[in-house]
Amino acid sequence: MNLSQRHQSQVNAMIGKKVRVYVAGRFYDRVLREDHTGLYVKFKGVNVNVKPDTNTLDAV
Repeated sequence: MNLSQRHQSQVNAMIGKKVRVYVAGRFYDRVLREDHTGLYVKFKGVNVNVKPDTNTLDAV
């Protein structure tokens, strides 16, 4: 991801906490996690890769 240092620190602060995720046309509250492939959330038992919304940074 090409994020500024400020945005990267905000994303790092959100890891492990509940965030709003837009999936399949709806918003869901899920725990943001990170591994070697990047950011993801668990959705219906499956890891779903996500990327941060750099316009607001309160939703992923």
